[in-house]
Amino acid sequence: MSGAGKKTQSVAVGEIVALLSQLKYGKLTGQITNQPSDESLKPIVDAVNALAQHLLAQAQAQAQAQAQAQAQLQSDPNDVRFIVDSLGIGIWKWNLDTNELDWDKNMYRLYGCDPKDFTGAYDAWESALSTETRAKAVEEISVAVKGGEPFNTTFQVVQKNTGRVQEIRTTAFLIRDACGRAIKMWGINLDRSIEAQLENELKCSTKFLEQTGALAKVGGWELDLKSGQVHMTKQTQILHEIDENYVPPKYSTGGEWYPPEVWPTVQAAVNKAIEHGTPYDLEAPFITAKMRKIWVRAQGFPVMEGGKVVKLQGTFQDISDRKKSEEILKRAMEDVERERIKAIRNAKLASLGEMSAGIAHEINNPLTIIYGTVRALPKFVNNPEQLAAKIEKIQSASERIAKIVSSLRKFSRTSDKSDYKLHSLSDIIKEAIVLTDAKAQSHSTKIEVDCQSECLVLCDEIEMEQVFVNLINNAVDAVNLLSEKWVRLQLNEVGGRVVIRIRDSGPRIGPEIQQKLFQPFFTTKPVGKGTGLGLSIVKGILDEHHATIELVADDPHTCFEICLSKAEGKKDEA
Repeated sequence: MSGAGKKTQSVAVGEIVALLSQLKYGKLTGQITNQPSDESLKPIVDAVNALAQHLLAQAQAQAQAQAQAQAQLQSDPNDVRFIVDSLGIGIWKWNLDTNELDWDKNMYRLYGCDPKDFTGAYDAWESALSTETRAKAVEEISVAVKGGEPFNTTFQVVQKNTGRVQEIRTTAFLIRDACGRAIKMWGINLDRSIEAQLENELKCSTKFLEQTGALAKVGGWELDLKSGQVHMTKQTQILHEIDENYVPPKYSTGGEWYPPEVWPTVQAAVNKAIEHGTPYDLEAPFITAKMRKIWVRAQGFPVMEGGKVVKLQGTFQDISDRKKSEEILKRAMEDVERERIKAIRNAKLASLGEMSAGIAHEINNPLTIIYGTVRALPKFVNNPEQLAAKIEKIQSASERIAKIVSSLRKFSRTSDKSDYKLHSLSDIIKEAIVLTDAKAQSHSTKIEVDCQSECLVLCDEIEMEQVFVNLINNAVDAVNLLSEKWVRLQLNEVGGRVVIRIRDSGPRIGPEIQQKLFQPFFTTKPVGKGTGLGLSIVKGILDEHHATIELVADDPHTCFEICLSKAEGKKDEA
């Protein structure tokens, strides 16, 4: 290459260096268009050209990003300003080339000075800092400008108007040119007392939640399906009886804590949550790290991202005390049920004792008929028509005895638990009449039945028959000394309910007795004539059937009204 050629290339390279130092990328890319005549300089020129193109693209992208941010900020300035003012945030800008500061009105409020007293220079900010925090804040902003840690710190300012020391939290970001030189810094200032108050409230809330969790014996947990990490709250660690240094196995879903017979159920719920995003809530026995068996309630809630479960979060609660209480209550309820059945059985025996004389008489009458007719049969051997009539009379008397015996057997039947089926209430009432009719006849009391419906109810047939036997027998006893003696039963449907009224010829019961009618051992009968359990047992049975019984207040006679829900379906076979 000639000396002139070398000089031309040197000038070109010098221009490139000058243009780079001035960041004039447009002119630079226009200058470097020809390839050098000296092939040895071609790599240098190509490298510089590529660098220039890269720096130009970087500068354009940064300018575009800044323009978009500015446009977004200006798109709805009223909304942005409202939010900023509401939070008491001060906004500032620092031009490093001119060393000028630009503050909004909240900055003046935070620093306790008037705009007219503020010079707008960096030195004015620095001089406002307290002597205790000035050196640290100045050092940190210098480090940020040089490219070190971001300017995100806390310092104190002495307010000019009040002299009060104000703690400030500041966060800022730098705007740099294409060469990386800091040219501007934008930031916000926040009253640290507000942040401290929020932190204190958060600490109080956290402490409250921890205390609440300890009282309720409930903690939280999280399984990150990406990393496999399992996180537990302090209370969950306590419930597992592990220390804070315990590291759960990766991707653990708890299989190591549940008894083998329980784990398949828990695992199925966890897998369903992970695969299909289905939450779960289950109760199961649990073995702690100290091999202590407790009962826990485990809840899991999937966290979705992009339609896929990425985390499982949930609660973990020790419910052992509740389970113990439920077991105690269950045993108590079983004892109550046994006592209830025992009381019903005893009431049946008492009813059978009261009815025994009448039933014996009721059976004795057809037996006498049978006995007398059988002895007379030989007289009618040669008279087929009269013989047939006598045989029919024997059959009718036998059927009467069979019906009474069948009703007695059914009524005397006992069971350790209720047997609910669909039954015709009309049929149950008729069975009760069979058992009580003998006593009524012996007391010259007429029983009338008016069943306007054949509807079905879900009930225990024997217990419901006990209800009507007790009420009819009570009514027969109540009217025994009256001149007019009758008992009437009426069954009707009212909407979806079945209403049965049991009335007798006795007068209306006074209010002083009404309040005690269904109390155990209360009776108006003479000593030795009643236990006082009849109506209390009736109410107990009806309560079990979700039915009601009450005295009809506006009836001139004694009238009890029973209401049950009507059932749909076909009668169940006993």
